[in-house]
Amino acid sequence: MKSWIVWSMAVLASVTGWGASEESEAWRARTAWFREAKYGVFTHYLSQQVMNPGDIHSDGVARSWDVCVDGFDVRRYADAMKRMGAGYVVFTVYQGRRNLAAPLEALDRLFGTKPGEGCSRRDLVMEIADALAERGIPLLLYWTGDGPDRDDPKRNEKNGFRRPIPMEWVEKWAKVLECCACRYGTKVKGWWIDGCYVKHGGLGYTPEKLRLYEQAIRKGNPDAIVAFNNPISCDTGPIQPYMPFEDYTAGEMNNLSQCPDGSDIGRQWHTLTFLGSPFWGDPGVRYSLRSLGQYVHLVNAGKGVVTFDVICYWDGGLDRSQVNTLARLRAELEKYRSPPADPANLAYCSPARVLTLRGEPLGCQVFCRDQPLSATDGDPGTVIQGCYEWPWQLEVDLGGEKTFSHVEVTYGSGRFATRYRVSVSSDGKEWRTVCEGDNDNSHSTAVSFRPVTARFVRYAALKPDGEGQRGIQMAVAEIAVKAAATP
Repeated sequence: MKSWIVWSMAVLASVTGWGASEESEAWRARTAWFREAKYGVFTHYLSQQVMNPGDIHSDGVARSWDVCVDGFDVRRYADAMKRMGAGYVVFTVYQGRRNLAAPLEALDRLFGTKPGEGCSRRDLVMEIADALAERGIPLLLYWTGDGPDRDDPKRNEKNGFRRPIPMEWVEKWAKVLECCACRYGTKVKGWWIDGCYVKHGGLGYTPEKLRLYEQAIRKGNPDAIVAFNNPISCDTGPIQPYMPFEDYTAGEMNNLSQCPDGSDIGRQWHTLTFLGSPFWGDPGVRYSLRSLGQYVHLVNAGKGVVTFDVICYWDGGLDRSQVNTLARLRAELEKYRSPPADPANLAYCSPARVLTLRGEPLGCQVFCRDQPLSATDGDPGTVIQGCYEWPWQLEVDLGGEKTFSHVEVTYGSGRFATRYRVSVSSDGKEWRTVCEGDNDNSHSTAVSFRPVTARFVRYAALKPDGEGQRGIQMAVAEIAVKAAATP
């Protein structure tokens, strides 16, 4: 991945003449407001969903695209975004079909459609932009590089669309994007571009091709922020830049597993994930408010931004449980302005993972519907426990190298380790054991050792390692990492 980024940077320099320092100053200036927004809300509004009477986004009635768009209640939608404390809103113009939620002559001309057949007659995007602006909320748009790839194959082929995507198609689609960007100008503050993959899906994009999309967007608003979606899963690997001329990372993720550590990755760190269950664009809330608050706090502390996808129905209505949860999120974040109960605890609100003894990700059972952050949130009432295997270990990322000599684990639900091991690492790859021993205390274990400097800490329950043993299986309510033992 790194070699790809280096090569992409070289391509950009040769194409534009820009150096790294100029590019860095540009994206930092453009994303300053975005970073301060903390979190935003994403909604899919797609013809293949809202026109389908059997889809949850509809209400059981078959409607044309134009009728759906005409029935969208913009004020209701914008009021809900304001209530949720959205720092910005990302709205899909289209996806996979030529049905745009706005009139766009350039697209109708490309596909030979009349107003209302492909593009709606109502300019829903413009109305949403204006309504959000009245409430002080910036608007970003979702677009795709592969265009209406799920539409009529013959028509697409006639227009030059095939895999890998040729420059002929890119130039045509860039013109359509440019018309859209110029239509809204500075009313649209940013773009999230999907379907622009190098290898995934056989699209065969290159930085030279995607550069045309970035240039098209800048003609509408030179200060618009841009991200290109990387198909490499962000659930297991770090979120990294994809294109050298993007301003922020697309960061598509299916859970709350990744957090920035505050280091400079060359772009604004950002992740996009879904709030509903079980997948994108679904209703309900699969996380507790505590979990959401902890995660957004950790991301913001690492200079990152989070976007939550919520369901949007055909008429612009949103799921009540999602609105009510996010409406309380800003107040939840205020809790983290105060210092922790134990300022000496280096592990407080640090990212944590549940692993096997071999270091592999392990399914976890959580209490109070919280994530592994339950072990670092300062609240002994939230507990994390490994599933599927009796022995397991908890890994904590301190966010950078720290010097410490004391680890204390508070157990939960009467489940504890009867034999433990403490190991540390600076890079998360090479580990060394600093302490190992037996334990008789069902409430907590406190161990001290010679001072070490490391970023990662693992506390492993070596025993119980089978059914019917004393301790049952370790459950962790809190883990504390300190520079010295508390007297």
